[in-house]
Amino acid sequence: MTPAIGSRDEHAEHRNLIDVITAGRTLPDGADTWAIKSVRPDLRTYQGYRWPWPGEWAEAADVDEAHVGACPSRPGDGLCVAWTWAGMASGGIPARTLLLVAYAQVDVLGRDDDAGKARCRRVHVIDVIDGERLLREDGNGANLRGANLRGADLY
Repeated sequence: MTPAIGSRDEHAEHRNLIDVITAGRTLPDGADTWAIKSVRPDLRTYQGYRWPWPGEWAEAADVDEAHVGACPSRPGDGLCVAWTWAGMASGGIPARTLLLVAYAQVDVLGRDDDAGKARCRRVHVIDVIDGERLLREDGNGANLRGANLRGADLY
């Protein structure tokens, strides 16, 4: 049995919630990697950027080809996505409304493996996920170290 969130059992196995979200799903054509993105309820993020609805590709508007960091150097310089909760939380938006996204490794402009995030040229939006519901229903055993859950009602 998987221990509860916050368990101190050092031998506990933690489930990756991206694996839970993507179970039974197939990556779309043109993508080879799953990721998550925390957004505001209106699908907006940094500088008011509005992510497209599921089924569409988001594309960076003004990529700085010389910049190799995992975060944009200016608005339009790539789309940040994460494969860890800590990487997702680095954007400062609570994990309430999440986007399941997919991207191709060839579209990665910069990445930070320690932080668990990447900056991409384009990203396919797959689904909108209720982060609080996900944690209530499937979060038992989740490792949320670094996640921003401020104000989340997980009752």
